Amino acid sequence: MNPYHPTRRQYTLRRAKGLCLTSILCLFALMTALPVGAAAVSAQRAGESVTAATASLHVRCDLKTGLWDFSWDGGQIDGMGCAARLPGGVDLRSSDYSEHRCESSDIAPVRDGFGRGIRITIHHRSAGRPELCQRVWVYGDRRYLLTSAELVSPTVIASNYLAPIVLDSEHVAGAALRLPGTVKPRALFVPFDNDEWVRYSSDYDSESWEVTAVYDNASRRGFVLGSVDHDVWKTGFTFGASSGDGLQSLSAAAGMTGARTHDTEPHGLVSGTIILSPRILVGCFADWRDGLETYGRANAIVAPPLRWNGGVPFGWNSWAAYGTHLDYKRSVAVADFIKKSLQPAGFRGEHSVYINLDSFWDNLSEAQLRDFVRHVHAAG
Repeated sequence: MNPYHPTRRQYTLRRAKGLCLTSILCLFALMTALPVGAAAVSAQRAGESVTAATASLHVRCDLKTGLWDFSWDGGQIDGMGCAARLPGGVDLRSSDYSEHRCESSDIAPVRDGFGRGIRITIHHRSAGRPELCQRVWVYGDRRYLLTSAELVSPTVIASNYLAPIVLDSEHVAGAALRLPGTVKPRALFVPFDNDEWVRYSSDYDSESWEVTAVYDNASRRGFVLGSVDHDVWKTGFTFGASSGDGLQSLSAAAGMTGARTHDTEPHGLVSGTIILSPRILVGCFADWRDGLETYGRANAIVAPPLRWNGGVPFGWNSWAAYGTHLDYKRSVAVADFIKKSLQPAGFRGEHSVYINLDSFWDNLSEAQLRDFVRHVHAAG
């Protein structure tokens, strides 16, 4: 069971035994009086909107449309919704639902690895459709929020596409991600893996995998968006061309595949009465590179790094140095250089160094290969 995911029974009980709004607001007031180190978060429902605020972030959901607006001192996101897809290509958009509900129990204090904050849940409902539910977590001492989407049904359903973030000005007037003062923002392409010599792109691309950044290349100010849950879904980002100071089209979707992930088949179906997307981190930073560091630390909160008490493996690979021109003389020379110049300086890992002959290793004869292996082993 995902640690932030309520069971069906908890989901029912929470709605049935929801605290009154007065009680929730009292809890919020208590949170503002937390000890030093626990920054304040305030949240309330007023009329047809729900708002939450910290020192650096303001969040608002319009309950008439079910759309979210987020604003930082350096940027803003307007008109954000969520979406899902059912088998047979049936697309569900939160902006197309007729009802958008947020009860008093849907505005709740949370305390987890990210800190103390508030979780807001919006229920998108229409007759004849499964409920599309969207959550936003706001933490007092974070410059980012988390958001997720889920499908809820009394009977088992299936989906291979859940999008916690959908910005689309063609469907929602005014929907956009904006960096005021930017002439033309860039969008970072992050490859899914490093196969086939794929490279990061710092210019502009139409997609990215697991994480992306949209930023002003002159000031470095920008947004970082990335998934922090990776166990079930393959997550990707798509965006349209930049326009003015931002983007009018952006999505973060669980279930994306494509040639750049070496997996062109559709994502596998996930089924249940509750189908939950990954949480997506959304933050605006004075320097998008610091934002990526923050994103890395957020992932480590969810899945801490494995401990390694051994040495750091050290080695050499022939392809980057010699490519197709690998031969016996060069291979022996590299081994001798590592033995005489690098190992004495501490480049030895767990007392061993690894020499790898990549493609074109067969430029060496059988006898030369055997001799080379003996030479390398003798050198440690």
